[in-house]
Amino acid sequence: MKTKVIGGFVVNLLQDVNILRPLIYITADDIGINPLILVTKAFIQRDKSQTWMNELQSISDDTQATLMIMDSLIDVWQELNSYTSGFLVSASESDLHSHKETHEIFKVAPSCISTVTLQHGFECVGFLMNKHHQKHHGNSVGFASEYICGWTPKELQRNLRQLQHSRYYNLGPTAWLKYTSKRKLTSDVEDRSVPQMGIVCENLHSVRFGENCSVNLFMQQFFDLAEYLDAKGKQIALRPHPGGQYSINSEASLPKNVVLVNQPSYKVNWQSYSFGISAPSSVLFDLMVNKVPVMVWQDQQQTIDISQHAFLPVAQNAKDMISFAEYPLNIASSFRNQQLSAILRDNDEITSNYIQFLQILCT
Repeated sequence: MKTKVIGGFVVNLLQDVNILRPLIYITADDIGINPLILVTKAFIQRDKSQTWMNELQSISDDTQATLMIMDSLIDVWQELNSYTSGFLVSASESDLHSHKETHEIFKVAPSCISTVTLQHGFECVGFLMNKHHQKHHGNSVGFASEYICGWTPKELQRNLRQLQHSRYYNLGPTAWLKYTSKRKLTSDVEDRSVPQMGIVCENLHSVRFGENCSVNLFMQQFFDLAEYLDAKGKQIALRPHPGGQYSINSEASLPKNVVLVNQPSYKVNWQSYSFGISAPSSVLFDLMVNKVPVMVWQDQQQTIDISQHAFLPVAQNAKDMISFAEYPLNIASSFRNQQLSAILRDNDEITSNYIQFLQILCT
């Protein structure tokens, strides 16, 4: 039988594109395989604007990848069984219902293909879960994958099941991968000088927010901050969550000095912002890795769990936001927190980790 090696990626959630994109380019440029990108029906349904499908098409064109829409599990099974070795990677695979399609694919993948689940965010089901995750899903979840890749040492992944420790690899966040041997992965970032402003990021669809009162409180405090800055002739950026898109889907009337930043995170010039404010979200790390001072937002009743962000200053009202906007302090220190130290590590190290890992899976 002729050898046929797969470098495959399953795209299920909209935010998967950001996590998988660097590895797709590495597969093409450093592993030497034309990638296979499998797109679930759930992804198509979520991507109502087709923004992310257009991104996938661009990635596919760049890497000479095959882009396959998954019509049925049988079709996927037949496709995967045409390969003799290689890997299949997902950034949203678990036994939770929202990950069902990817989970089923991994269960039917032939044993000659190595399946890999990636940690897609800091507080991520099965890896490091906040109390709201645990309330909805229990203390842990299961994975069908052969390998599990995360951001930090396994002893810091408090919700990783003990039986999964032997399958776990501490490789780092894929979003930190900025280049391959053939190209820069940030070439689309807008580099021209822009008026420096702060950015507030919302993930208001998150289970963390619970009742709408927290959502309304966050937006009202943001509007108060925008009004304060407008009186000083300043703008403020607002970034909707890539998946939730609350600020857009709710058709909220935004103040005139608010600039929407809704492109993929790998096309955002994070370094241009003077400060960042967000409820618990991985976007805080996008900012921190670019040396931008950040503040985590929490409702005044403290129902939103920020215990895993103890290294950051906290905003609970508009006054806190305004004070930080006036005097942003970069106080988070990787020397004082194990999780943060493990996440904000050398980008070259993380690049090397993934190249070596994927190369081994192809042998």
